Amino acid sequence: MRPLHLFAFGLVLVALELRVGDWDLLPGPLGWLLTLLAVHRISRRTDLQRTGLIWALGLATVAAAALTWLPVGADWVEDAEDAVRWAVGLPAMLYSGLVCIELSRLARADSYSTPTGLLQWTGIGFFVSGVAPVLIIGGGQSWLEVPALAVNALAQLSLFVLCLVYGARAWAGVPVTTPPDVVSP
Repeated sequence: MRPLHLFAFGLVLVALELRVGDWDLLPGPLGWLLTLLAVHRISRRTDLQRTGLIWALGLATVAAAALTWLPVGADWVEDAEDAVRWAVGLPAMLYSGLVCIELSRLARADSYSTPTGLLQWTGIGFFVSGVAPVLIIGGGQSWLEVPALAVNALAQLSLFVLCLVYGARAWAGVPVTTPPDVVSP
């Protein structure tokens, strides 16, 4: 499977829920682990930078997802203050945003301007939706809540679509193969 397609599949596991009782049969932590596997594959085949930071944020995202996947952890986070819920979700926003920015850099290095811009704007969307709760919770600007949620949803959908659309590109970690020589009779 191509790395960005694997990343998109991981995002599907994160986004969807299939509940049986208190348990989600499509565990978010598994989805985030698949995205980390995709990042690993991309980093082996490209000049992906900031891999240490990406991995640190990715592992923090897996840990936060594991906490909320367990019923007792999900109940604890649900009953916690808004700032705690924000802190639990922040690693995913930062991880996704940083992956977008790094992918945009790879696309730019191969002179692909459209995915470069789209991935940069998607990364900015993740960062904006990640820090918006500072103004909403800490600054009392509750009117920003709906726009922040909309930006977050748009960024998530955009990352999924961009992974599918550009997943076959060499800058996205797909090995370049050359066709065999054709011998004419």
